Amino acid sequence: MAWKERTRADERVMLVSEYAKGERTMTELCGELGISRKTAYKWLARYEVDGPGGLVDRSKAPHSHPNRVDAVVTEALLMARKAHPHWGARKIVAWLNKAQPRLKLPAASTVSALYAKYGLSQPRSRRRRTPPYTDPFVDATEANRIWCADFKGDFSTGDGHRCYPLRSGPEEVS
Repeated sequence: MAWKERTRADERVMLVSEYAKGERTMTELCGELGISRKTAYKWLARYEVDGPGGLVDRSKAPHSHPNRVDAVVTEALLMARKAHPHWGARKIVAWLNKAQPRLKLPAASTVSALYAKYGLSQPRSRRRRTPPYTDPFVDATEANRIWCADFKGDFSTGDGHRCYPLRSGPEEVS
């Protein structure tokens, strides 16, 4: 016996047709298909409005993009970048604000993203970091084998004299 392959649209058509027959309740149909009643009523309403075409999956993309950069602004930004290829986004936005004050310009971060999209900017080279020391005390096989000192410089003593810890001898320095 071959498996029956059904698409989502086929499942929805079956749901609508079974419910239209009136032999089974919506709860029974939803339990059989593994969906909620709210979802089933949504598909039933779409079928009543749009017919069988309403049972097909719809795009989840937004219908409008309120923050989209206008084509005129995009063109002005691209022309400014080509005229001044070494200027950054903030400098170009400031320059265009003076040159064309009626133009509604986006934020500098949006302009940077626009330049990256059109290949007009280069990513910064990553800073090379030195690896940390893995084991600085590898030669310390016994107690007092390795010593270290932290020298901070000269300092003032309680009687007002200066102490120079790394100088040898009692010579006086003023």
